[in-house]
Amino acid sequence: MFYKNINTILSDINIHTTDAIIIVFLIFILTVGSIYYIRFKRFVGYVDKIPGPKCSHIFGKLIGNLELFWTIKVMTDFSYFGFQVMAGLTKTYQDIGAGIFRAWIGPFQNYVVIFRADTVETILSSNIHIEKSREYKFFQPWLGLGLLTSTGDHWRSHRKLLTPSFHFRILENFVPVINGQKDIMIDIIDKQLSQNNGIIDDIRPVITNCALDTICETAMGVTVKAQTNVNSEYVNSLRNVLMLFLHRFLSPWLWPEFIYQITSYGKQFKANTAVLHEFTDSVIKERKTELLMKMNENKGNKLEELVEDMGSKRRLAFLDSL
Repeated sequence: MFYKNINTILSDINIHTTDAIIIVFLIFILTVGSIYYIRFKRFVGYVDKIPGPKCSHIFGKLIGNLELFWTIKVMTDFSYFGFQVMAGLTKTYQDIGAGIFRAWIGPFQNYVVIFRADTVETILSSNIHIEKSREYKFFQPWLGLGLLTSTGDHWRSHRKLLTPSFHFRILENFVPVINGQKDIMIDIIDKQLSQNNGIIDDIRPVITNCALDTICETAMGVTVKAQTNVNSEYVNSLRNVLMLFLHRFLSPWLWPEFIYQITSYGKQFKANTAVLHEFTDSVIKERKTELLMKMNENKGNKLEELVEDMGSKRRLAFLDSL
């Protein structure tokens, strides 16, 4: 009889302990949830003062304005009409405020788009407001942790390293490259205009290809011929990477890394990134080999003199000045 009473008491204690743990856990969840809700509501109050499209469905901030992009994506080309949506929003809000608008994308995720030069200048000239949003991490498998993707002291050290390479005397050397690629673009535009009765349906690829050719030749000293070679493996892989990034950006369920890596999109991203890395690695390896040969031939010369000598025989790229 005594043991039975003890067992009963212990059983009651266990039940009460379990109930207490559940109650404490629920109180903790409610407290954290309430704090988050209050802070989020305050944040929404500030953000909604910025002009932008309303969330027109019952899910509100959970889905945000994704319907602007996804309904159009189903209809036709994703990148083209995604760009058209952004251009339309920019035109809608260009005369309101300081050249900015906001949009809700994904679960409680807000983005502020800045499109006026003076507003952009204020932000980009700051050495304090350099914190990157989490979406920049999507680029890290491709770009690593550099000036574009890093923040804090890491960002400052990279900027300090790169600043001398943007001296106006170095940039002047790139003017012939820019003009040359511009001339190719103009020829392409003239050809399209003559073939389509003076109309270009989509100017975006023309400008993008010109920019890509210019960047690759000035930065790495190589010509990828994005404007003239539609079968370039590097160019196609770069386009695929950017398209996959855009797709992931507008697909909140693909934001977690462990989920993305097991999807077909994640595998495509990895494969195309490998092509880009192989190309840039080969360019860097070629430059290193060339510089080492120069150093062996001219052992008494300083490194700066060797680089200058290389520049006398061919146009130096941004990579050579680092």
